[in-house]
Amino acid sequence: MKKILLVFALLLLAGCLCPYLLGGSKDVLELVPKSANVVLIVRPSAILNDSDLSSLYNYGGTAYNKQRIETTTGIDPTKIDRIVLFTEVNSLKSTDNSYGAFIARGTMDKNTVLDKMRVDNYVTQLSYGGQDLYEISSKQSPGDVSYFSFLDSSTLVGGTKEAVEDSIDTNAGKMDSVKTRQNLSQIYDALDKNSLIILLMDIPQQMKREISQSLSSQPNFQALSQIDCIGLSAVKNSKNINIKMLVTADDASSATDVSDAFDKGLSTLKGVAPAGSTIETIANKLSVDAKGVTVTVNLQTTSNELNSLIGELSSLGGANSQGGTGAGDNGSSIQGIILPG
Repeated sequence: MKKILLVFALLLLAGCLCPYLLGGSKDVLELVPKSANVVLIVRPSAILNDSDLSSLYNYGGTAYNKQRIETTTGIDPTKIDRIVLFTEVNSLKSTDNSYGAFIARGTMDKNTVLDKMRVDNYVTQLSYGGQDLYEISSKQSPGDVSYFSFLDSSTLVGGTKEAVEDSIDTNAGKMDSVKTRQNLSQIYDALDKNSLIILLMDIPQQMKREISQSLSSQPNFQALSQIDCIGLSAVKNSKNINIKMLVTADDASSATDVSDAFDKGLSTLKGVAPAGSTIETIANKLSVDAKGVTVTVNLQTTSNELNSLIGELSSLGGANSQGGTGAGDNGSSIQGIILPG
């Protein structure tokens, strides 16, 4: 039960803590292969250039080291309009990280990126689908291998070999994109494309069965196993941050059951939240509504309120505010753009 609640809590907190999309020849989801069922879209340039969000981003010792990223990758993160992370997760028990990649779109120079990467890495040029494909292995840890390719002058894909090759094929029209996942695409279209973040997850049948089994002794929450797809977005308007979660269920009756389960969880949260705390304030602002097969959860808050919430949660959890090391300094993966140390 705790694991299931944690999954949904993380989905909501991701919208709170992870402060999406630029006009290009293609929507970024058209570059993500259908095999991926989890997609996160973030707007680094909007986040890093907004002073209201800096305290959230820098919290807990994870300050964005812009200079290190520029030095190791040749990319200025404040000029990256969006980053898309995608992966395939078929089970709650899955520990397989062999499929996943990121797509970065913005201002970048191919030769500069390659020159910077060669400083601390072995770079081998390969070819796939008529595209240059680069194998990157760290000089410190040669077994640490990743791949990347430039889809065009402003779009870079990097990650595991299979995921990068699939993205190349998807871009070329040889493979279906994640937008052909009907539930996921419908939720995506219902979310604000100006969001700072969009998180999408299409839940496979195996995971639904695992959720049902995990909740077998919790009848009030059994309805969560009927969720087909989840979408989350965070939009900043002036000082306000509007967070929305959309959930689709098997049918209208299931959606009502899911809404009731959310309401029960929210009531429990209100009951245990310390009086006068930001946790209590946030809980009282959350609203849940079901219409047709869709359940909507809304929250309107501010960056200051979220910053206070993080502090309270860290205090309750005994978290070390200076914990976490982030990515290494050798620039062996362009993913350091969004996961700096």
